[in-house]
Amino acid sequence: MNKSAFTMIELIFVIVILGILASVALPRLGATRTDAKISSLAQSIQSGVEEATSYATAQSTAVDSTPLTQMSRVFDQLVHQNQATQSSDGKKLTIYTDGDVNTGSACVNIEVNSTALLLSTESSNSAPVCAGLREIIKDANYTIKGRKVSF
Repeated sequence: MNKSAFTMIELIFVIVILGILASVALPRLGATRTDAKISSLAQSIQSGVEEATSYATAQSTAVDSTPLTQMSRVFDQLVHQNQATQSSDGKKLTIYTDGDVNTGSACVNIEVNSTALLLSTESSNSAPVCAGLREIIKDANYTIKGRKVSF
C-alpha cells in the first residue's frame, strides 16, 4: 500500500522558506506605506500652494490678512483632518509627520505675507516622512502679488 504524502522534513523546509520570504517582503511593504504618505503630502502641499497663489492673483487687495485655509481648500482639509495646524492669525500653516498633530512632529511650514507665500521644511525633523518631503519639496518663496483678475 503506497500513500503519497509529505514528510515532516519537507513541511519544515517549506515553512522555513515561507518565513524567509516573509521576512524579506514585510520591510518592503512598510517602505511602500511611507513612500505613499510622502507622495500624498507632497501632492497636497503642491496643490495647496497652487490654489493659494491663484487666489492671491485673483484678488485686488492684499492677501496677508486672509487665512491660508480660506485661500486653499486643500489646506483647509489638512487642518480639518488633523494633519496640520493653522496659527491664530491664519498666516502660518504647519504640517505634521505621521498625519496627526497629536503624535507627529512639525515637518513643513507655509507662511503668507503681502507679497509672498513662503514654504520651508524642518531640517531638525529626522522622521522618514519628513526626510522624504525634504527631498521632494525645496524651500521656496512664491510671489503672490498681482492684479485682480476679472471675468
